[in-house]
Amino acid sequence: MNFYMNPKFFLTLVAMALVGGCVFNCDDYLTENISPMTIRGIVLKKQERQTECFGSIFVEELTKKDTLRVCYCVVENQDVWSYILPNDSLYKEEGSLKLRVVRKGQEKLFDYPCCAQ
Repeated sequence: MNFYMNPKFFLTLVAMALVGGCVFNCDDYLTENISPMTIRGIVLKKQERQTECFGSIFVEELTKKDTLRVCYCVVENQDVWSYILPNDSLYKEEGSLKLRVVRKGQEKLFDYPCCAQ
């Protein structure tokens, strides 16, 4: 028994599979990559990346330097990018998605930003 599939239909199926397989899932990213992190450091600088809506916040901790990649095309309660400045203290506890910024004794909390929401 011969099986024939229309080439246009086959290509449509392949395209749908590729697009469906490449969809970024923000919740999974936050759970797998951000939630386990612990940050307790001082912001050295922030830098916009070549990709729209993304930037890097460079943090110096006691024993290491780290880079936090964040999205800045977000709602206000996630907009740590617009608020944070060099010399601010930045904290994030393991298991949490909250960023705490301390500047001159004042604290401000942000939800970790993700563009795909």
